Amino acid sequence: MKVGVRAAILRRNCLAGALAILVIASLAGCRRFGRAAARSPATEPVTQSPQKAPAVPAPAPQLVDQNYENSKAGIKLQYPSNWKPKPSSDDVVLLVPSASDSRTISLDEPSLPAHLPGLIPIGLVQNGYLDDLKKKHPGLKIEEQTEDDPRGNKGRLVHASWVADGKSMDEVTLLVVHGDHVYLLSLDTDRGQYPADRAVFDKIAKSLQWTK
Repeated sequence: MKVGVRAAILRRNCLAGALAILVIASLAGCRRFGRAAARSPATEPVTQSPQKAPAVPAPAPQLVDQNYENSKAGIKLQYPSNWKPKPSSDDVVLLVPSASDSRTISLDEPSLPAHLPGLIPIGLVQNGYLDDLKKKHPGLKIEEQTEDDPRGNKGRLVHASWVADGKSMDEVTLLVVHGDHVYLLSLDTDRGQYPADRAVFDKIAKSLQWTK
């Protein structure tokens, strides 16, 4: 082969090789720095956010009845665990809700004037209680008066209400004569809390027992 022809062939092969290198480099550059082509919708994977399980409310705490006994006063009763005893020099026992001291359930054993043993008319006890309540709260309204003592003692239940500082207040008292003593189990609360507090009061009243 002549020298001129061989040189032409070599030049042509070099040009072909250089062109191939440029094409490969160009493709490599596209794969590395270019934006990848979008996939067809039919083959595009769909990423879904994990579904959150619905929130389950925490179960309400179970209320356990607590026992209270006062051997000196000769009484015992039960109260729910969301109420607690509070020290009081005026009551046999004073109970308040765990979250507030503005509502109370109390058991009082008032001192009595001289009287014949065993002769304490429940009607006079009720009248004296209401007279005292009316002096403290002008405009007092009697909501309920019944003879009610599930244990067979001489008892009366009185529900009274009044307005103080624009707020309706309620007091429910079970007056009981037992032996030669008078006991007053009272609920003092506001009208908004009355239904729930009255249920607690009724439960405590039902649990009330005398040990002497």
